[in-house]
This record gives sequence, structure tokens and C-alpha cells, in this order.
Amino acid sequence: MIVVVPDGEGVLSWDSGGLPYERIGERIIEDGGRWVMVLDYVLLEVGGDAQQAFSALDIAGERRDIAVEGCYGPKSERPGRAYLAVPNHLGADAVLAYLEGQRLPMTLSLVHPVDDEGE
Repeated sequence: MIVVVPDGEGVLSWDSGGLPYERIGERIIEDGGRWVMVLDYVLLEVGGDAQQAFSALDIAGERRDIAVEGCYGPKSERPGRAYLAVPNHLGADAVLAYLEGQRLPMTLSLVHPVDDEGE
């Protein structure tokens, strides 16, 4: 669990407490045993149903105890983005391999985490 505060419209946002990202651990109240993975996704079918595709990703995630949350859907030339709360025992490569084996109606690109060389 992390500390959040509502913005002017009631949307909850992470409260950094003025700390840089590298010190986020100081704002964690309780470790839920998960880490954050961020993926971009592009629909395989032009004009495909983005909600249906995202639902397929969410269902696939549930099968492996991966919580999938959307940030935004794909539009024009911009890919969609999804945030995953991944159990600590699964690594990024294992998650990607699993999801790619699910025949989802989208291609996935890893945004976070990146390796030390920024790849």
C-alpha cells in the first residue's frame, strides 16, 4: 500500500511527500508482495474493439494472479498502456512469455522495468 491523496476532482494520486522516485520505499505503508510492470499495447486488428482486447488481457492476468489496470486505450498512432501488479515471484520475462502465449488480440511492449542499459 502506498500513500495517496485526492486531487481537486477526487481522483486519488500517489503522494510522493516531496521524495524522488528512488526513495518511494519510504512512502510504502505495507508491502503487498507485488511489483509494477508497465506495458504498451497495440491492437492486432485495425479498428478492433479496444475494450474487448483489454478485457482479454485482464482475464489472462487473473489466471496468474496478476492485477491488470488500464491507464489509457490506444488511439490513432498512440498505443494503449496497462499497469500490472505482478507477484514478486514472477519476473518480467516470465510475465511477457506467459502473456504472449495467451494469443491476445494485441502486441505488447515492455515500458517498465527497463534493464540497466535502458533497453
